[in-house]
Amino acid sequence: MNWENEMAQVTDADVRALALHDPDAEWELRDDFTPAATELADALRSTALGTVEGGAYGCGHGATWLLPPHLLQVPSPLARVIAGAELEPPEGPWPEFGRTQHPIDWPELIDTHQDQLTWNHAMLENNLGASAEAISTAYRILAAGGCRPYMDVCLWVDPDARIAVEPLALFAEGETVDAELRGQVDEILVASGRPRDLLRHSEPGGYWCLEAA
Repeated sequence: MNWENEMAQVTDADVRALALHDPDAEWELRDDFTPAATELADALRSTALGTVEGGAYGCGHGATWLLPPHLLQVPSPLARVIAGAELEPPEGPWPEFGRTQHPIDWPELIDTHQDQLTWNHAMLENNLGASAEAISTAYRILAAGGCRPYMDVCLWVDPDARIAVEPLALFAEGETVDAELRGQVDEILVASGRPRDLLRHSEPGGYWCLEAA
């Protein structure tokens, strides 16, 4: 795909500035990216910032966008599961391009398509613990227990053009988690480095915080 053509379709000057004119530190980061990764990140980020709709607040919170069909071929495994899912625009810097709570089995998707998807390990390390392996184990335990888990994730582009998934929170649907299973998940995350007092805020028991607090 010719990502330069995708960028050429972005006509809003402010959107192009947000997508492409980054602070100096981010321009330095771009030097670590392959040309394909840079083009992909620019195309996805500019599309996200240029096509958001709605939003209950003037600051943009509550706005959403859909990954357009002509972008759904990269990467194809993600495209198949995220087609039609509402994405929130990126809150972080380049090369983040969106956020979603769409119920996707991220551990399975990443494990089976490691050439196109990966965990955002750098962000996990910055988010005060809980490794990708522990999060995957916790997710699968909840799934095996019939708890219908899902995650709140931010989506980034990695320097090698893979899509990098940053988990912000892990949820179990409804009142499906008993105290024993909740404690089991707690211990898995704590053992991998997540501080116990940062496992959850004021949310109910079927929720685990995975981001910095």
